[in-house]
Amino acid sequence: MTALYDIRAIEPYIREGTLFVTPNDRMARAMEAAFDQQQADLGLDAWQPLAVVSLTRFMAQSLEEGDLGCPISASQGIHLLRRIIEEHVSTSHSISLLSPQQLARAAFQAFELVELYELSERADFEHKMKSSANGAAFLQWREALIRQLKKRELATEAMQRAELCRRPSPRSWAQIVLVDFDTHTPLALRFLRNRCNVLIDHSSLDAAFNKTSFDSQKVGLTSYQDKQTQYNRVAAQVRERFAADSQTRIGIVVPQLEQERASLERALRREFNCADAEYENLPINFSAGMSASSVPVIRAGLRLLELAFGELEADELIALCHSPFCSLAAGSDERAAVSVLISKLGLGVCTRQTLPVLVDELAKRTPEAGLVRFWSSVRSLKQGARSTERVVQEFTEVLQNAGWPGERSIDSVEFQALELWRESLASLSSWHKIQSEWTWLEALSVLSEILGGRVFQPKTPDRSIQVLGTLEAGGLYFDHLFVLDADEHQFPKTVSLSPFIPVDWQREFSMPRSSPQTELYLADIQLRGFAQRSGHVDYSYIRLRDEIAVRPSPVLTELDERVYEVSKRPASASALTYVTDSKGSPLSPGLTDLKGGTYRIASQSQCAFKGYAKFRLLLPESESVSQGLSPQEQGSLLHKALENLWRSRSRIEDVTDEQVPLAVDAALQTLLPSRRLIMPKLVYEAEHERLVFALQAWLELERARPPFEVMALEDPVPFSLAGFTFSMRPDRIDKVGSGLFVIDYKSRAPSASKLLSDRLEEPQLPIYVLALESVIGCAFGAVSSIVKPELQGLAVHAITKGVKVAEDWDDLIGRWRERLEELLNDIRRGDARVNPIASACTFCSYANVCRVRTLGLEVSGDE
Repeated sequence: MTALYDIRAIEPYIREGTLFVTPNDRMARAMEAAFDQQQADLGLDAWQPLAVVSLTRFMAQSLEEGDLGCPISASQGIHLLRRIIEEHVSTSHSISLLSPQQLARAAFQAFELVELYELSERADFEHKMKSSANGAAFLQWREALIRQLKKRELATEAMQRAELCRRPSPRSWAQIVLVDFDTHTPLALRFLRNRCNVLIDHSSLDAAFNKTSFDSQKVGLTSYQDKQTQYNRVAAQVRERFAADSQTRIGIVVPQLEQERASLERALRREFNCADAEYENLPINFSAGMSASSVPVIRAGLRLLELAFGELEADELIALCHSPFCSLAAGSDERAAVSVLISKLGLGVCTRQTLPVLVDELAKRTPEAGLVRFWSSVRSLKQGARSTERVVQEFTEVLQNAGWPGERSIDSVEFQALELWRESLASLSSWHKIQSEWTWLEALSVLSEILGGRVFQPKTPDRSIQVLGTLEAGGLYFDHLFVLDADEHQFPKTVSLSPFIPVDWQREFSMPRSSPQTELYLADIQLRGFAQRSGHVDYSYIRLRDEIAVRPSPVLTELDERVYEVSKRPASASALTYVTDSKGSPLSPGLTDLKGGTYRIASQSQCAFKGYAKFRLLLPESESVSQGLSPQEQGSLLHKALENLWRSRSRIEDVTDEQVPLAVDAALQTLLPSRRLIMPKLVYEAEHERLVFALQAWLELERARPPFEVMALEDPVPFSLAGFTFSMRPDRIDKVGSGLFVIDYKSRAPSASKLLSDRLEEPQLPIYVLALESVIGCAFGAVSSIVKPELQGLAVHAITKGVKVAEDWDDLIGRWRERLEELLNDIRRGDARVNPIASACTFCSYANVCRVRTLGLEVSGDE
């Protein structure tokens, strides 16, 4: 396998007493491996190892040797600064605090820059900083942070490095060679000079590299229409080259690797046919890992603690009930019960106030449910501030009670993730130096911050394919290199100045992201360096982002661009086979009781597959969680309020506006007590106002009708047709003259034409007409707070506004009977055709199963 580093680049410096220092650990390991390979190729059996170390590791070793103790972490420094800033802002009217955490993060970064660039040692430091309001405020925060650190006998990493430079070095190298550094900080250079006789800054690049053109024979530039196309195409090319020679060194450079890693990894897994294989089975090394908080087993642990001590989105709780990393739900029945209750209670967020309501309702159904046991153990913990050691102990106990990290055997990657979790949880104990006592929420916030800032990188054997960030790829050698996102926004990086350090200083000392000229210079070094160190380089970028045209990096403008387009040609007919299976199993002979009633017939009429999926396959419908009342709840409350309004009354003269609020109050009382407990008072009041408005508007329409008498409200009506018997409850039956008039309440009244269509899209009213005697008309009644109330229907003669006269009422009833018999016979035969009307797909839970849109099946009817 080709070495990741060409050892010939540093051969002139290899001698006793020389230390090579690299920008990162990966390059140090590559140089060490390349040197060992060279010695073995020379036939040597033993040799003195190459003295090589990354700058970060060299400084860390020196700090340890200098007995300076462990520096505070960036998270701890930011935490202290945030408290200082919040206290300062509370007593000052000159600063507005928009995001304390972001402000503290920027201030801590500036604090470290002041040390790394030795700005505080300048005679004009204070004067310069006080020349701006931001600088003056930062100076106060800096002084307060230094006082707090000294009080606690603590220091930041940059402060310790500065102290290290003031001490004599215990060992001096003959020479230190800096290999392929793009930039240096003054503090790092002083540290290195104190540890050697000669300091050499070496670049493996040709001195004239930035004055020459790219070699078109070994460099290419491709633009893609979107990111996924770029990932898929690059993954395919990597697989092709790997298949041709598994020993070739292939690199993939991704500037924003942490954010883009998951998408790229999926594309690579598909190409290498190991989508479900374990991580270590991939012939690929990722140089940059993922945030520890996004690792599945760690994420589950954090979510469990948020459930116990903070707040958790309801859909996250449902995900935990399905997670293999805990035991909140023992099986499908418990998981379904949790999902149903969350929907029924309208529980959008689980907190220590709302979760007990959910658990109490769950305990009534399943007393031994895992979630019930979990909350019982959490509820017993006493609230209040405690030491970090106590917090760590309680966090551990809570996770154990939740069955975390699961009962199944874990693989090596999950084992490494759990080790990282334990290290992070243990590090929480060190925060007692920052604050003596902590609440659960404070400690959980810190733990989330620790895990969010730590990188999880599983240890895997060396592979021939490397996926790297821009900095990790610097100085390495590849047979073939793919550089993604090589556009004008990544190379060069956009300028991002610190708001606390004078701009002229940032540019004078070439601080990170301080000037466009510096960033363009660095981009030139990086992109041309990739080309010079690799056998072949493919640069690529996305040419359109957020509907804005994007250009390649200005460093690459001399290259001829290839435009990659995805083929729009359909797959050949022979490549795909379609099978139409529209018939399910028939009902058992002799079955007469039709479960589901009119709703089942309506589902069958609107889409045969929808009816079959729900009532024969018993596929659950997706439950949507609403912070307020769901549309189903609002509809049910409206029906109940109308029933209350008319109950024990039959004439419109008996109904007054004063009775409306009472009817609405009674309807709202039918909500579950636990539902009312969780529902915000504002939601309750708004729903009360909505219902009152809707009912009063409806009464105005009723008062304009010719005389009528209410005969029945939600009363059961048995009915038999085509050998089936079922029961139904018409919303309302009025007596008009000598006949009956049936009303079905809707939030929006369908057109009367729905009753005349061949599909019989709304079969409820026709069924009611057939089930009752002496019916002279039927109508949908629109009762709503947002649309004008109206009646839409058909009748023997003119009954009221909105109800049309049927040309032949008896003939229409006969046609309804025939169509309903056909639908019932379709149900008996197991008809499962995907034949939806447009409205059937709007709120359907089965689209992924029937694939109506994917397969381009015809949808009939009006939207």
